Amino acid sequence: MLLSKRGSMHTFMFALIILFGFGLALGLPQYQKHKNISEGRTALNRGGALAFAQAAYKQAHGTYTQDFSRLDLPEELAYCTLQEAGKALLCGEYLFTQEGGVLKASHVRFPKWLEFYLDEGRVDCSHAGDSDAGRHICEGINGSFPIKI
Repeated sequence: MLLSKRGSMHTFMFALIILFGFGLALGLPQYQKHKNISEGRTALNRGGALAFAQAAYKQAHGTYTQDFSRLDLPEELAYCTLQEAGKALLCGEYLFTQEGGVLKASHVRFPKWLEFYLDEGRVDCSHAGDSDAGRHICEGINGSFPIKI
């Protein structure tokens, strides 16, 4: 029997630990990659909702606002928190700021960002050249995603 010989239980446990470690080493990077892509897509959707709120504000007042507290934010952005006296909006891993007609979503930890060009109705994804996380996000949303405002 397998467990009757001296040391076979230790060998069996060692083999299980090695297999578990190997599976974890292969699976964890893939999990993190897909998690980053999912967060990027969520930021894209939240940025689109914020772009619609900015478009509504511009239609009513003639210009975009840099103060997010003046916007009528949709329900999906209700849990986001205002930062820097209303000049920035923190939603999960992304910090949204407004610069003229460009709404910028910067990731809090990674050197990647989304830029929503409100007047043109498009989004560009950018990242630092050596950022694998940024590259995966931009590949995940195909670099440019049209929005209609």
